[in-house]
Amino acid sequence: MKKYVCLLGIGIMLAASACGKKTGGKNGPITATLSPAPTPSPVLTPTPTPSPIPTPTPSPTPTPSPSPTPLPGATEGLNLVLVGERAIELDRETEWTDPGAIAFDTTEGYLNDRITTEGEVDTNTVGVYPITYTVTNAAGNSATVERVVYVRMNREDVKAAEAKGKLVYLTFDDGPSNYTDTLLKILDKYNVKVTFFVVNTGRIDYVKREALAGHSIGLHSYTHDYDIYTSDETYFGDLNKISDAVYERTGLRSTLIRFPGGSSNTVSRHYMKGAMSYFTKRVEEEGYQYFDWTESSGDAGDTTDPEVVKENVKKRIKRNDITIMLCHDIHKYTVDAMEDIIVWALDNGYTFLPLSPYSITEHHRINN
Repeated sequence: MKKYVCLLGIGIMLAASACGKKTGGKNGPITATLSPAPTPSPVLTPTPTPSPIPTPTPSPTPTPSPSPTPLPGATEGLNLVLVGERAIELDRETEWTDPGAIAFDTTEGYLNDRITTEGEVDTNTVGVYPITYTVTNAAGNSATVERVVYVRMNREDVKAAEAKGKLVYLTFDDGPSNYTDTLLKILDKYNVKVTFFVVNTGRIDYVKREALAGHSIGLHSYTHDYDIYTSDETYFGDLNKISDAVYERTGLRSTLIRFPGGSSNTVSRHYMKGAMSYFTKRVEEEGYQYFDWTESSGDAGDTTDPEVVKENVKKRIKRNDITIMLCHDIHKYTVDAMEDIIVWALDNGYTFLPLSPYSITEHHRINN
């Protein structure tokens, strides 16, 4: 038994020695002071970093649409303008593309895709062809413009007609007048086309009707005063004014002219020596063609009787293959004679044509 107690004591001592500080005497009680178990460090759970709150991206401020580049010359509201000239002359069988129009609204911008077109051009057939362009904006306002296309006989057409003979170019000087309206109705009735060499009369607006009816418009004079032959400046100043008057009303720039008194006149001697020798050359240099006449109706002083005018014209037509006939639409007696002249000529196989740049030109002998 003692043996076992000793062993037990040794075990306790060893345990005490291993677990704490030894106290007491040799035979006194043994006690052990135990060091407290270390407090474990707390396990720290990392605090999650909060996701940053996204800052909302502001919507971009819309950039205002730039104002449309205005159409030059546009007025407030809806504008519709032609591209190119309002009157166009074409030779028959000429290829042509309509240049169209431009629509611009000062609120909506360009409206070209809304333009509608009415009218067609047959370039194979001589005639007058109006084309109408229309546009309507969002407010319901509309604008309209018109172009007129004149399809003329080409060179081959004119030369073929002249080669055939029995051709009459009726020409009327010094109008329009109060009698021109009646004359236009007669010409329309028989579909006869003529040439008007016009002056700036109180009826100058008739030139628009003359052109739209398919007649040729020639330039005679703005004033018909013979002092236009004083100088280059006075002559072309006058010619340019009548050209502008015709263009303003028709949109056409005529290159056909007839000198007041004809190229053979002698009254120009009072104003400039050699005037007609000079001006006949100058007008051609400027791109004009001048036309005298092969025959006169006699209505410029020989007679005031419409029956005499009829007989003069019939007799003088018959002696020519091609006749350029001088008449004046400022005289009632001339206009009164025209219907019978036209009916007689058509019944006898004659053709009437308006003068053109391709027509035969009659030039008189120059006397100054």
